[in-house]
Amino acid sequence: MGKSNINQILKSLQEHYLSKDYDAAAKLLIKHKDELDPGLFHYNLGTVHTKSGNLAAGRYHLEKSIKNNFVNTKVLNNISFIERNLAVADLSNSNNLSDQTMNVSLKYSAEAYLGFTLICLLAVLFAFKKKIIQNKYVVCLFVLLTILPIGMQQLYLKNINYAILLKDTEIREGPSAVFVSKSSIQAGSKVIVGEFEAGWVYIKYPIEHSGWLKRSMLGIY
Repeated sequence: MGKSNINQILKSLQEHYLSKDYDAAAKLLIKHKDELDPGLFHYNLGTVHTKSGNLAAGRYHLEKSIKNNFVNTKVLNNISFIERNLAVADLSNSNNLSDQTMNVSLKYSAEAYLGFTLICLLAVLFAFKKKIIQNKYVVCLFVLLTILPIGMQQLYLKNINYAILLKDTEIREGPSAVFVSKSSIQAGSKVIVGEFEAGWVYIKYPIEHSGWLKRSMLGIY
């Protein structure tokens, strides 16, 4: 699709947005989903859902825009706005250290990890060249510590399935409605999921919400 046509879609989208016709804006985006960059599509749809008051769907699409490497201050500000207004117990505000670590780690794209690694490597090499660090073993240690984040991202974080709850739901002890309900979790909550079994999904994080819930309740990204 030509650039002029994409610009026309975005112009029409802006007109719907400014006139607060969010339903028309969402329909326009969905209609032209395959013609737009995935990150741009999810950013705009997330923004539209947020403006219309559907914060759970808004958070899902904004988080998915980051997953598609569409990261800027507007995306991050919108997600922060949603987190403040949802006031749900999830990875973003858990007091558990493991939950906090996972949440921070998942906020950045692969490109961000790579950029951070390259900057740190250049800093270490500069320090060695200027004899700020002279011991080769210390340099090697710094290099290993520097590449640890990108290694973790490539080997572990990129394979994690995380999701947004689209509806309030109960968490059960097993993958079926016959199992006892452990707790409930609110729409908009951010979770990390593990096993999948017959239409059910296991929540791994936040730890306090670990358990099983229906796959249809989640927007996985």
